[in-house]
Amino acid sequence: MYRHYTMTQYFESQIQQETETVRAVCLSPQKRKQFAAFDHNKSPVKIKKFKIDTTSNAKDVPVGDDVSVEDCPNINFQKSELASTMNIAVAKTVCVGQHVTVKAKVANLTEVKKDNSGRFNRVHAVLVDPSSSIKLILWESFVNSVVAGSAYLFHNLIVRKDKFNDEIYLNTTKSGTAVNMTDDFKEMLAVAPQAPAEYLTTTATGEIVGVETVTKYMSCYRCNKKIRPTTSLITECQNCHLKQKVASTKMH
Repeated sequence: MYRHYTMTQYFESQIQQETETVRAVCLSPQKRKQFAAFDHNKSPVKIKKFKIDTTSNAKDVPVGDDVSVEDCPNINFQKSELASTMNIAVAKTVCVGQHVTVKAKVANLTEVKKDNSGRFNRVHAVLVDPSSSIKLILWESFVNSVVAGSAYLFHNLIVRKDKFNDEIYLNTTKSGTAVNMTDDFKEMLAVAPQAPAEYLTTTATGEIVGVETVTKYMSCYRCNKKIRPTTSLITECQNCHLKQKVASTKMH
């Protein structure tokens, strides 16, 4: 395996395998120098004794003190380099959880709304560049940082994957993200889709004359996301992974 190394308060890497690339996250100070040495020498490595979190929609490789990292000189594929600033098409191919920097134009922008918990502000935007388009969610301090029709350099966004439809999108982070206005593109841009209908504000006036069916579902006590039906007394939210009593869930 080849790997790409990134320094933060912890450290994370991209593990490039023959068929896919995944992210490794390590909180072990003892392994920081070891990973840095492999990165400096651009040496292929073999990682053993790690476990994958099957409850997550990412394929992160958690690297702890007991994980073995060894030199592996004989591999049959070449290392690929990641640009410090990448286009949207490339950003959509990196592993979930990776931090990326992209230059893009804001094609569509919704109004500021609360998230499902009602605690945090967010804005949904559609970014576009000559290669592709992608959804971006701007949180809290970033909700007023962009205007539709302008181009920006978005530093340190995190790649996410929707748990329900597998859509790849971008998120601002709690720390490290920066948004700076930049020159517009001279090339022709990709066609930008409209913002999803569920994020647009519409008003309709009418009279309900009848009801054909009524359905109900449980939602998570913490994040308000829909929970799958169960006959057990305890259930787990597929969104935030909170284990909770079925009797404590909210009914909609």
